[in-house]
Amino acid sequence: MAEIEQTKLCRSCAESIKTAARICPFCRRRQRGFPTWIILMTVSAAVAVIAFVGGFIWMMEARWPLNPAKFSKHRQDLKVIEADIKRARKTPEKWIENLGTNRFERKWTTYELEIRFLDQDGQLIDKQLPPVGYPIYTGPSFWLTGFITNSGKYAWNVRKFEARFFDQSSNLVNVETLYKTFFVAPRSQTAFRLEMSELPTQNTNLVVKVRIQDAEDGNSREN
Repeated sequence: MAEIEQTKLCRSCAESIKTAARICPFCRRRQRGFPTWIILMTVSAAVAVIAFVGGFIWMMEARWPLNPAKFSKHRQDLKVIEADIKRARKTPEKWIENLGTNRFERKWTTYELEIRFLDQDGQLIDKQLPPVGYPIYTGPSFWLTGFITNSGKYAWNVRKFEARFFDQSSNLVNVETLYKTFFVAPRSQTAFRLEMSELPTQNTNLVVKVRIQDAEDGNSREN
């Protein structure tokens, strides 16, 4: 009894051919392996997935770098310009507000439960106490203001300032470290304002120079 030969359909032309055939005798197409169109679609899909994943990683790295920029290497990108000392006009608390608005010859300093008014030479001209049991919430006596310029490509969270005070003869009077966080975008300028309870000297004609002592990468995932 003759053995029945097993057959299959050609993937390209659908003719019946031997199962073991490697090339279709009708269309001459190779039978083993995947058709070319399947291979091309698979490769295209793989390339698209790789491109998508790569783009996503690039965007995430740009927004939240895995390796935050080190401020020590970019210190020169951040500069402080137009630093100035401004006297607070009035305090937030109405009782203190009613005592004066710090104009011209008057300024105020705070000592827990006592308000002292001084003239331009630092001489005491008035001293008042609040009513018994009256809460006092005072604001700063002075503001240290200016602008932070960022010439670099990284965003920064500036968090530590060094202020140097000089008299009119350019003599160094005092150095203070002030803390407050300000976000500075790349290649931009940001205003800042720092609270000061008092000046380092009674001389109000001071020149102040401010520099950034410390900052963190503004896009870091650690922030």
